[in-house]
Parts: sequence; structure tokens; C-alpha cells
Amino acid sequence: MKILVIGGNSTIAKAFVASSPPNIQCVILRRDSSLRDYFHLTSDTFKGFDTIINFTAAVHDSIKDPNLIHRINADLPLFLAHKAKEACIQHFIQMSTIAVYGKTALHIDLKTAEYPDTLYAKSKYEADSALQNIQNDTFHVTIIRPPIVYGYNTPGNMKQLQKIIRTLPILPLGYNKNQRSLIYIDNLVTALWATVRSKPKGVILLRDHTMPSIQEITELIILNMKIKRYILPLPEFLIRWLCKFQSLPFYKLFSSLIIDDSYAQEKLGDYAKIPIHLAFTKMIRGEK
Repeated sequence: MKILVIGGNSTIAKAFVASSPPNIQCVILRRDSSLRDYFHLTSDTFKGFDTIINFTAAVHDSIKDPNLIHRINADLPLFLAHKAKEACIQHFIQMSTIAVYGKTALHIDLKTAEYPDTLYAKSKYEADSALQNIQNDTFHVTIIRPPIVYGYNTPGNMKQLQKIIRTLPILPLGYNKNQRSLIYIDNLVTALWATVRSKPKGVILLRDHTMPSIQEITELIILNMKIKRYILPLPEFLIRWLCKFQSLPFYKLFSSLIIDDSYAQEKLGDYAKIPIHLAFTKMIRGEK
């Protein structure tokens, strides 16, 4: 089996390729001096592959040009899928995001309506919709929508939270009534390999088995850092008030997000094999 990995510089792409079985060949395309623009690719590039995985993404935090965000997140996936389809590729995997459901969604399943409320989420949802419209019986498209991904060297909210916990002796994170769907990077990679094998069509929602509260997340980080910190309890009325300000740091960790991944388990099997306590240990200790 041969897999073409597009956007090989991403953390998830690197973890995926590093875990490839010996009988599978991964060919990686990344932007560098020899490939400045993925739009220069032709259908010949895709010939001979069994599956194409698109990891490319432009995040609003790092790229300010709205036209570039749309070009990478919306236009590029459809361009790549058309080229793959011309080359008679049977399976295209698109890495999307749970953000297409918006910030106010508390419980998400496959019947939940998308409501993207950021430029990033809107562009990703545009790609998801267009890709599903071009699939057929001979060209399967799988849309992967993970929540917050955490693990060794992963960017984002979890990495920022670790920095704060290392710095502050008193942490106003004592709230245990929310549930937050997360996914450990190794569990995500396992799900991706199961997706390669089973070629499911449509949207796949993923998460770890356990959905911890912000207090449980904080306690796991402190435990594995082997440091002493005081977790200041926060009353529920204050949390509800803070969650009205969706631009605040760590809003995603204070609010609840319950994802129904039953379809993923049906199609992929038990992909979240690493339990949350071990996942946090590996993350904090820098184990891959």
C-alpha cells in the first residue's frame, strides 16, 4: 500500500508517518524550496497511490491574510481531491476540525448542524462540504474532525496551560463540573490508520474515552510534573459568566464539549487505546 501525505510538516502528519507499518510506504509532500505551491501539482503526482491524506491547514492565529486562509483551507483540499480523482485514487482523507460546529455547541454527534463562527472554521467547513459533494462509489472521502489534540510537542491550548501551571503557584482552575472531549495524538494516529484500512465515507468524530474536567486536566498535569500547586476552587456562577466571553484563553477547556464517537468506533474499532492518565504522563515527560 502507498499513501501520499500532503502537508508533512504538521505535528500530526509527522506522528502518522513515524508510526507507519513496514508494509506501507508513505510519500511526504511538504512546502519547501522544491515545492513552493501545492497548486502546481498535477494528477500524475497522485498516480499509483491507494490513499491521499491532506494535513495542510492555515490557522487564523498564525496567518492574518483572509484570502490566504481561504486558499489553503477551502480551495486547496478541493483542488487536491479533483487531481486525486482524475488519477483514479479511491480514497481521500481530509483533516478537518471540530471547530466547524462553533463555540456554543455542547453536545456533538453526526446529526449536529455545523455553525462555523471563525474564518478558520468557515473555510474548513467549506472544504468539507465541497469534498463530500464530489465523492461517489469509486472515490471515498473521509472527513476527520478531532477536538483538541494533545501530546508530546503539540501546539495549542494544552501547551499554553502547561506553561501557566509551571509558572503560577496558585491556579484558579478548580472546576470539576464540565466535561471536555480531547484526543491524545497517538489515539488520533491509530484512528487515522484504521481509516486508511477501512475507507469509511463521510464525517468521523473522534475523542478519547474519558472526558475530563478542567480540574482533572490540571491535576493530571501537576501530578506528572511532580510539583506542588494550589488549585483555587471556582464557583459555578463565575464559570458560567466567564464562558460568555468566548475569546478568553482556555475557554475551550472551561466549557463542556461532549462528542458522540459511536460511528467512529463502529467503523474504526477501539482506536483510543491509550487511557488519559497514561497519555498525560507521556505528554508531560516528553515521550513519543
